[in-house]
Amino acid sequence: MVDTKLIGKVRQEARQQLKGNKLDAAMTILAQFSVCLMCVVGLVIPLLFAAGALNIGSYEYFYLLSENKNPKVSDTFRGFNYYPRNLLLSLARGSITLLWSILLVVPGVMVGLMYSQTSFIAALNPEKKVGEILKESADLTRGKKREIFVLNLSFIGWFMLSALTLGILLLWIIPYYRTTKANYYKHITKTKETN
Repeated sequence: MVDTKLIGKVRQEARQQLKGNKLDAAMTILAQFSVCLMCVVGLVIPLLFAAGALNIGSYEYFYLLSENKNPKVSDTFRGFNYYPRNLLLSLARGSITLLWSILLVVPGVMVGLMYSQTSFIAALNPEKKVGEILKESADLTRGKKREIFVLNLSFIGWFMLSALTLGILLLWIIPYYRTTKANYYKHITKTKETN
């Protein structure tokens, strides 16, 4: 069963947490896009190696924002502190999802949802190994995949609207989306701890 009240609550919390932080949040996304753009202009290979670390650093930034800890744009680059593990995690997660997607689309989506919490887990637990992160994400999302799917789907209109602005709106949508996901992560980890 999908808890639509929870989805509305975590989205509302994200809007509140972004008040007064929109510029820094947008700068975080812009920094991430800039590094990715430099990699694409140079070669595709550096992008593959940088994307995982940047993604995890970005998720850490938005988690800290959801905790009202006043993160800095430079926190986005913390993912490089554990670069080998984060690269391996990105490759493992992407490969597993791709292999399941080759079989059929639905199993690929389910695996993607199963591993949807890996970036938060990796960012907040630098001591954990790749296998532990994947297992924890699978455990955390057990029975929650439909809810995570609906949460992601609730942003589809915003992402489609961003196409009309040639992607400029993404500087505000992605912070909102990731802060919402951080609030949802906090909720499901709290729920798992009490059970």
